[in-house]
Amino acid sequence: MMDQEDEPFPQKFYRNVIYNLVDLFFYIAVEDPAVQKYKRTFKTRDGIEVLYRPIRPDDDDKILEFYYSLSRETIYFRFFSGRKNVPKSRVRDYTHIDYQKNFAMVVEYQGKIIGIGHYIITDDPETAEMAVVIHDDWQRKGIGTHFLRYLISIAKERGVKHLTATVLLENYKILKTIEKLGFKFTKKLEEGDLLVEADI
Repeated sequence: MMDQEDEPFPQKFYRNVIYNLVDLFFYIAVEDPAVQKYKRTFKTRDGIEVLYRPIRPDDDDKILEFYYSLSRETIYFRFFSGRKNVPKSRVRDYTHIDYQKNFAMVVEYQGKIIGIGHYIITDDPETAEMAVVIHDDWQRKGIGTHFLRYLISIAKERGVKHLTATVLLENYKILKTIEKLGFKFTKKLEEGDLLVEADI
């Protein structure tokens, strides 16, 4: 298999053009005023102001830094597996968002990402699967519950009526957070994990 560095100039040129055009599409999507209007600040329990903003295509390095700084427990509870090396190409799945079928926000403090939340529309356009993770150092400050509630309000405003989330049975922290939201949730076991569903 030919290494990309050994590609003839025309192939490399056109591949880079296509790559940049794809990036441009996602930059246009995130800069849409209908997306940027969701940017806001939140003050934690101890008075620290953090920023909620839509995730950007150039957040790749920040997302990797965030992921590798998480504890093994947090990674396990969010990704259902232990720590793994994550290729940058995989990170693009999280940062290159069309803001139609997918929607993603980050929590940021002094330019550093400390939380991520997103939802993905399923085959049913009124149903979305949602997930949130907050950095260990920023848990128990009121961010998780508020950020999740805010993401749910965005989903509802954009036409989502039903939410689902898959949670590990032993992840009592997120289950406790879900209970604080005030929505009527149903829980059922699916292949050893807990499927949480709610109408919003």
